[in-house]
Amino acid sequence: MVRRGEEALGSFDILVNNGAVFLENVPLWDITEAQWDRVLAVNLKGPLFAMQTVVPAMKARASGVILNISSLGAEVAMHGMGAYISCKGALNALTRAMALELAPWNIRVNALAPGHIDTQENREWICSDPEREARFRARIALGRLGRTEEMGRTAVFLASEAAGYITGQVIYADGGLMIWQGPIA
Repeated sequence: MVRRGEEALGSFDILVNNGAVFLENVPLWDITEAQWDRVLAVNLKGPLFAMQTVVPAMKARASGVILNISSLGAEVAMHGMGAYISCKGALNALTRAMALELAPWNIRVNALAPGHIDTQENREWICSDPEREARFRARIALGRLGRTEEMGRTAVFLASEAAGYITGQVIYADGGLMIWQGPIA
């Protein structure tokens, strides 16, 4: 995929690794090796090998930006999502390691970790049940799901020169979920 993109458009200045899969409601004690391997392949191996593909050209130009799309799940455990959150935690560690290794070539590597975003899938999962939606909103300091355009603007910022001194960071765009777990009643 990367090679075809380079043939059509030239060298990559920016790589955004945004693929992800997860298993819903599969506890770690029940996960099969095949299930684990699939989640690991998409969520961790995919970004690694995509980075390996673009790095030689970025090193030759002594510039580039890599943005890995992580998840709030790397820090906030969720029942039945152990494989996903394990891989996203590992992706954050991979982001930091790659940032350190690529810094001598002025290649910045960061991760964007969205919280609960207003996507079609989340509307079906979260908003289809008013009680569930109320529980989710109560845990988010801003009291709402994030908008996809907010994630897009954050990604553009991280890829821009305005973020030229930011590398090896995981930026949590979660509406304050990590700082506010809802009212104590």
